[in-house]
Amino acid sequence: MANRKFDRTELMDIRVIWPEPLAEAMSAERKALYEARKRAVDMYIDGETLEEINSKTGIDKSHIVKYVSKCYSRDGNGNFTGYAALCPWKKTKGTGDKEGVASNGRFLKLLECHEELIPFIEGNYFGYEKYTLEKNMSLTRLHGRFVSECLKIGIGPDDYPLNTASKGYQALRRYVKSLEAGCVKLANRRTDEDSARKAASTGYGENYSPSPVAPFSCGQIDGHKIDLLYITQIELDDGT
Repeated sequence: MANRKFDRTELMDIRVIWPEPLAEAMSAERKALYEARKRAVDMYIDGETLEEINSKTGIDKSHIVKYVSKCYSRDGNGNFTGYAALCPWKKTKGTGDKEGVASNGRFLKLLECHEELIPFIEGNYFGYEKYTLEKNMSLTRLHGRFVSECLKIGIGPDDYPLNTASKGYQALRRYVKSLEAGCVKLANRRTDEDSARKAASTGYGENYSPSPVAPFSCGQIDGHKIDLLYITQIELDDGT
């Protein structure tokens, strides 16, 4: 990710259409962080070096290209995620793990370095026979097995996630929930047979439903006399 090369001329042309959250609706702390990230992205597109950007914004050099990549990515409807990808999210308190954006990034980096953990997590949580005979494994149980597997493949107590108070529990929870949200068929492995049959009768297409970029940004009503798809815009506290 950090070594990815972008066509800066293209970025200059398309950033004018990137969605941008309402920064004025954010708290002072979140607004400052968002604006620093946005400034770093714009400076990168305008041709400044990573060293210059880091000096002027305080954004770590290893994160700058990652933020550009997030803005350049597209949502499920094919639209650019844009500056909305830079919104700082709230962190879970009391874990000692700083379970927010930072830990999500570290968790994904962990999976990138130890790809064998990906099928292990999915196989246990969704009940693949190769990994478990337990149906609907709880997150607590999954986390215990995840920690054991980390030790088994050589991750030491001084390495992430074992060097944190929660040992990556919140990041693991968010990861498996994103798997459920991203694939209806997988999610239905953990439901009752009746629910699974109903879902199967409607299909499992990738475009099963629209993919909003923020909570409550898209709603759908399925009526008996008419099917109507509409969007209701609601301003959230982070400005999206």
